[in-house]
Amino acid sequence: MADLDEELAARASEEEARKQEFEAQAQQQRLAQQQEEQEEFEAQERQSAAQNQAVNAARQFAKNEVKKVAKKAIWEFIWGSAPIWGPIVAVIFGTLIIGIFILVTLISTCNQTSFGGFAIRVLDKANPFGGGLLSNSVDSVCNQLTVVTHPPSGGAGATGSFAGLDIVITSAYRAGAIVAGTTRPSAHGRGEAVDIALRNPTVPEHSSDPRIAQLVQIAKSAGFTPAAGDTLDEYTTPTEGASGGHIHVEFNTYVQNGQTYTYCDKTPVVTPPADLVALTGVSVDLSSTSDPRVRPCMLAAVQKIFNAAAAASTP
Repeated sequence: MADLDEELAARASEEEARKQEFEAQAQQQRLAQQQEEQEEFEAQERQSAAQNQAVNAARQFAKNEVKKVAKKAIWEFIWGSAPIWGPIVAVIFGTLIIGIFILVTLISTCNQTSFGGFAIRVLDKANPFGGGLLSNSVDSVCNQLTVVTHPPSGGAGATGSFAGLDIVITSAYRAGAIVAGTTRPSAHGRGEAVDIALRNPTVPEHSSDPRIAQLVQIAKSAGFTPAAGDTLDEYTTPTEGASGGHIHVEFNTYVQNGQTYTYCDKTPVVTPPADLVALTGVSVDLSSTSDPRVRPCMLAAVQKIFNAAAAASTP
């Protein structure tokens, strides 16, 4: 009986050993299969990466080739069409150069202190048709283009002199001003009148100085003629309130549909004016009763007078 038990135990032990050996072999087979699958997967990944790299390289190469072809086609088109656009560009560039040259020449001519301004004055002196013809013509163009023909002077008390007529504003805006001897409001109270006097030398009332007639003509040429405005020679015919010889210029007014307008800028009259500006680009020497301001439209007209006076040939 003991021998039978030993035999059964030995058989069981052998069976267990064979089972463990089988399981070990199965485990080795599974590991080998997993290793093989991993290697196969990695190989596929490497192959896929290589394929993608090759595709990307091919695409980049194709793009570069397309860019080269496109650039070549563009340059061939540009150079091939040069006979068409070349003359157009040349004309535009030439026009620009000519325009710049004309502008520089015009500014030089309008500037009385430049060689161009000096040349105009010399030609005027030799002009057989009368002095001042060229200067006045050129100055008319300069005024239309608002090209300043003299260095701007300062404000009140300025003493700068100009190449032509030396003039100064002696009265500008005077709030509530009334025309002397009447009850009629003065254009000075609207900021649309100034008094201009000659100087170096100064001119008294009732003088026969020929510069007076020049200044009157310049003022009228700037727009101070009826119906838009008036130019009063208070050297020759001083008014009741005149405090010294001068030329008075002002803009007039008109009534339309019951509303009073000014010829200064065709807007309704406002008293006192709300848009007064400082006198610039002109010489000013005012009394204590006058304000060194006028309306913008009046300033533009006064600057034209000073520009023309600077260009004028003195008698």
